[in-house]
Amino acid sequence: MRYTFFSILLFLFFGCSNFLFAGWVIVEESSDSFGNHNFQTTFIQQNKVRIDGITTINILDLKKKELTLIFPSHRSYWKGTPGELNYQTNQLIKKQFQTLLLRAPTSQKEKLRKLIRDLDSTGIQDTSKLSLPLIQIKQTGEKAIINGFNTTKYIVLVDSVLKETLWVSFDQSPYNEVDVEQMLSFTRSINPNSLVSLLSHSPNYVKLLKNGMLIKSIDYHKHGVKEISQVKKIKQMEIGNDLFLPPAGYRLATIEEIMQMDMNMKLPGGKTGPDNPDDENGIPQLPTIKK
Repeated sequence: MRYTFFSILLFLFFGCSNFLFAGWVIVEESSDSFGNHNFQTTFIQQNKVRIDGITTINILDLKKKELTLIFPSHRSYWKGTPGELNYQTNQLIKKQFQTLLLRAPTSQKEKLRKLIRDLDSTGIQDTSKLSLPLIQIKQTGEKAIINGFNTTKYIVLVDSVLKETLWVSFDQSPYNEVDVEQMLSFTRSINPNSLVSLLSHSPNYVKLLKNGMLIKSIDYHKHGVKEISQVKKIKQMEIGNDLFLPPAGYRLATIEEIMQMDMNMKLPGGKTGPDNPDDENGIPQLPTIKK
């Protein structure tokens, strides 16, 4: 009897492990007022996030607080913390400005010196003392079915100015797989001036990410420019750990080496992922569930 009970436990653990540790794959489409159009595929599992864009792949290991940037065009990658990325990037830009300073006419030298001083001060500010604008997230009461998802409409106001419209579904919550606060901290570290970084200071915005899934958003920029993003496909499935590692054969490179390679090569466009073919509408195909 004891053996039978133990066998049942083994079956429940291993037989259900694919379900217990299943991650999420999300395909999003975005477009803007200038006719730019692209897809992004996001993989989420056990506090790891991989984002496949047109030319780069970003991997966030939230447990290790580590960021990996992969560049398929020249089979290389960079790995480190967001702080290290900012520091190395700033040092490289500073080096380029210092070179320009030596050759610049007298009328431009002070402007370049100011840019260099600004780079030196980047990253040492105490963000806790920053004066943040008033952020309001209001539910409109409107409901809509978007690409098969039941959604609720919200508007985002920053100092009473409409900045974003959101359609959120509470049928699924993929970001329960990750530490949302840590993920948003990564975003603030890499791009502190973005709208998402600003909204990450709002508890109501964080709550929406934790409890639901952002299906559609419209970002409003200056001069009537809009950026629209929509989730086209979403699937819960087991994701192999290898997907959150640099591909075999890729070499570790510095930011300076990568930027130099980018200047020497024409980056290919239009491919949304290294191995995922598109369907007849150009939407990236979701991977097959592992058996």
